[in-house]
Amino acid sequence: MGVIWVSGGRAVPAGRRLIPRRRGTDVKKNQKRFIHYNGRRPVWPGVLRVFFSLVGLLVLLAVCLLLFFVITEYRPADSARVEVDGRAARPSARVGQTYSALTFDIGYAGLDETQDHFSEGGRRTAADSREAVEANLNAVLDVAGNGYDFLFLQEVDTNSRRSFGVDQRAALSALLEGSVSCFALDYKSPFIPFPLSQAVGRVESGLMSVSQLSVRDSARVRFDGDVSFPERLFVPNRCFLVLRTAVEGGGELVLVNARFAPFGEDGAVRDAQFAQMRAFLEAEAAQGHYVVVGADFAHLLPGAPAPATPPAGYTGLPARAMPDGFRLAADTNTPTRRSLSAPYTEETPTFTTDGFWLSNNVALVSVQTKDLGFQNAAHNPVTVTFTLTPPEG
Repeated sequence: MGVIWVSGGRAVPAGRRLIPRRRGTDVKKNQKRFIHYNGRRPVWPGVLRVFFSLVGLLVLLAVCLLLFFVITEYRPADSARVEVDGRAARPSARVGQTYSALTFDIGYAGLDETQDHFSEGGRRTAADSREAVEANLNAVLDVAGNGYDFLFLQEVDTNSRRSFGVDQRAALSALLEGSVSCFALDYKSPFIPFPLSQAVGRVESGLMSVSQLSVRDSARVRFDGDVSFPERLFVPNRCFLVLRTAVEGGGELVLVNARFAPFGEDGAVRDAQFAQMRAFLEAEAAQGHYVVVGADFAHLLPGAPAPATPPAGYTGLPARAMPDGFRLAADTNTPTRRSLSAPYTEETPTFTTDGFWLSNNVALVSVQTKDLGFQNAAHNPVTVTFTLTPPEG
């Protein structure tokens, strides 16, 4: 057995510890003062300190991120006036006059035929390039610039990572001279962290309505049915956009642009939105106003064929959603929406989710879906012509 020598001439066998002798000292209280003759110390206390430090750092980071999202959450008022841009060519609507309108969910000019989307089982969260966004937007402009009296556009980006920061609202406004436009944000966040593999990032997007008639009032109305916390921090804050134009002889033409919660979202939220819209429209019609709704209903419309392989959670438009005294104007022979589980092919499931609601004093002349083959968007645009009918009696 080897020995080591310490001060004072005492020999200590190898493997033994030397405890300083002090009068009145409790040995158990001085374990930390033990000295190993070979100079080694236990490793596990240091490992535990590093582990708990990392856990604490991660918890602190998560709390800071959550506070960031809470502080920057977009929480607009229940109802707020929105700015009217431009100058219309005509001052008011006329009874007996026929008008044309187009509704088109342009999908932030990023969902062309080459794209899929993570929300439906695909992989992508953004367009492939700025050039692709601009090409898709030009195709939208070609359709929207065909002289329609009214445009109802959804998913129009102003400053989003997914569309490379292209201000689509500005591009549309510049083209549509002799008209007024209004814009309402329905999705705004400085950063969407999902999916973790390819975060959506910054999003600013909304509804855009365009009219060749003067607009006397416009408002953004928040949809009822809040999504629960914290999910609401990362999903659209849905709304509908209302424009009002005068009708010669009295009354108003009320133009409503909407994008409802899609089929995969909470049924309670969806039901609340339809109930709110129904009450709003019935109240407007009761006052004798002429009402036209252009929307992405995000549900299979009645009379349209169901896809052979519908997306998970897919449902038809609830029967109770239709307001009393209104009719649905939709082309059920041509699909308006494709699945985004994969890039578009001839086998891709398609269905009909876009169209119009018209109050009974608005006579339907025609409705048609423009079949663009989903080349530049995941939706096809729908056009309608209608006439304002004289009041009875």
